[in-house]
Amino acid sequence: MISRSRFHGSRWTVPVLILITLLALPTWGTRGGSSASASSAKAAMTKVRIAFSTWTGYGPLVVAVQRGFFKKHGLDVSYHVVESPSDREAAIKANQLDGAASTVDTFTRWAAQGAPIQMVLGIDFSAGGDGIVAKKSITTVRQLKGKTVAVAPGTVSEFFFDYVLQKNGMTINDVQLKDMPDSSISGSTFAAGKVDAAVTWEPWLTRAAHTGFGHILVSSAKYPTIIVDALVLRTDFIKAHRSAVQNFVRAYYEAVNYTKTKTADAYKVIGAYVKETPPQVAGDLQKVPLFGLAKSKSFFGTPSNPGPIYTTARKAGNFWLRLKKINKMPNLNQLINSTFLQQM
Repeated sequence: MISRSRFHGSRWTVPVLILITLLALPTWGTRGGSSASASSAKAAMTKVRIAFSTWTGYGPLVVAVQRGFFKKHGLDVSYHVVESPSDREAAIKANQLDGAASTVDTFTRWAAQGAPIQMVLGIDFSAGGDGIVAKKSITTVRQLKGKTVAVAPGTVSEFFFDYVLQKNGMTINDVQLKDMPDSSISGSTFAAGKVDAAVTWEPWLTRAAHTGFGHILVSSAKYPTIIVDALVLRTDFIKAHRSAVQNFVRAYYEAVNYTKTKTADAYKVIGAYVKETPPQVAGDLQKVPLFGLAKSKSFFGTPSNPGPIYTTARKAGNFWLRLKKINKMPNLNQLINSTFLQQM
């Protein structure tokens, strides 16, 4: 299940509620014996608390925990599966998380809204994992005019939809939007025959093709630089633990290499996380190519020689500004930190 839940929702303002939610969720990566020596070794490691949603592209983070890559580099990493990006943002702001994985457009919004974060590594890009499903009678994007389209507002799906419409000489105002709490529900709403089209991601893109009345109108395979996932860490955590952050980046890309070479084991680990079989995980990753170290370095670039991530973030910032979801463009040189990638 490639599914990446990015619920817009209302932002919590009471940190206690966020903490209760996180503590109620399962935590991995903190396994260990009960002996004094095990406790002492664990205490010597740098603790890193991260969260992300259910998305096959985040699989190497799980592999890095479950197969000991982080531990090997002196890191005690625990992760929580938190489907709502708004909840992750609130927890980051409340210093109840040290980092999170999500899309570049999401992080651009968070930074503009005051989240103290920096993107430190690239994870994947959507090359067919996101898209628009529509009734078979709708064969072009322009034919969506006046039609009812299910979209989760304030999410990467709305960002993607707006981009596709602009590329086809249209705007959001040309369609009848049906607001959804998240993009997986957009997909299920379409599959139930309740709307003309929906902006969603896998597995709903494929499921649409099996409804008998639907098909994939357009996918991110046509626009592979628009939806990109990355990982952020809190700025104060980075300043306090620079060597640990460098080791985090190093361990993560070791896990990516393991995922690409030891596929039988890695896909089993990822499959348990996303509740899929290894062959399904393999199919997902065809549509969500993982960034290796070299790709991530070129995508980030440097402040003096910016990579494509700056263009993606700037497009996202302009989108959120136009929708009045933010009131200023964040400082991209502060949001994008390529230091740790370029030192490898």
